[in-house]
Amino acid sequence: MMKVWKSLFLIICAISLNSIIYGVVSSFKSKTFVFWTLSPYILFFIAIVLVEKVFRRTKSKSTFPRVLLVGTIFFSILIILIGWSLNSVKIMSQMFIFIFLLQIFLSILNILLLIRSKKDLGCMEEADTFKSQSFKEQFAENKEFIEKNIGVKSHRKDVMHALAVQLIIFILIIILYIIIPIILRRIGDRSIILYFATLICFVLVNINDFKNKIYYGNGKKSKKLSIIEAMLIIIGLIFHYYFEGVVYYKSTTINFFAWFLPMLLLSTVLNTNYKMSMEYYKFLEKTERNKKND
Repeated sequence: MMKVWKSLFLIICAISLNSIIYGVVSSFKSKTFVFWTLSPYILFFIAIVLVEKVFRRTKSKSTFPRVLLVGTIFFSILIILIGWSLNSVKIMSQMFIFIFLLQIFLSILNILLLIRSKKDLGCMEEADTFKSQSFKEQFAENKEFIEKNIGVKSHRKDVMHALAVQLIIFILIIILYIIIPIILRRIGDRSIILYFATLICFVLVNINDFKNKIYYGNGKKSKKLSIIEAMLIIIGLIFHYYFEGVVYYKSTTINFFAWFLPMLLLSTVLNTNYKMSMEYYKFLEKTERNKKND
């Protein structure tokens, strides 16, 4: 658990430092840096994963430390936005100094919030005594379970199959939300790449529907959720591609909301994946307890 807190602390510091340096350099050079602007998304995604691990591995009777931990995510978003805003401000102007000092203040406040939440949550009893398994150990565990229950209908098998499909969904999301928008900014004839994106989007929607049917069963809940998620995916991609291919076409401008809003619309898809992961680890924990009892 201590490794998770140390990793989260380093990531929060990296988000702040990366944003401050990017803001100063971009203002000094009077331009944006395309590949550098992708780094906050990567760091922020890692922070979300680490916060989820903290929530999963600790239990607390008070919600206050958890609110503080969620607050670090909110302030991380503000710090990233402020770092990008420095790009349009003249270096060492009064506005630059004000925004820069605000960025420093929020960074320090964010670290203090994390330290306070760790003080309250870090000492709490872990939610379970399940020891994390390596990928090789999990693979062996799953193989043994499937061999013993090859002809038996099992919810655990459904979760395992749904998680395998989720890996394909994750790859398609990277292609649609990161790779294709970058290509849209750099080619003249964009019709081919848009046709390709439409095909990938169709595949993503259908695979996501298949995943929901495996996990929830082929019922009304699965169909309703699949329709909602399909609409959110399509709306998010249209919004994303409009800004990347029309508004900011052939420019160096990076708009955080043009990236953040489409990813936010994926929250229901990611939430289903989170629920599957939680169930999967509960299955592993139960299996380990049964082995100890035997």
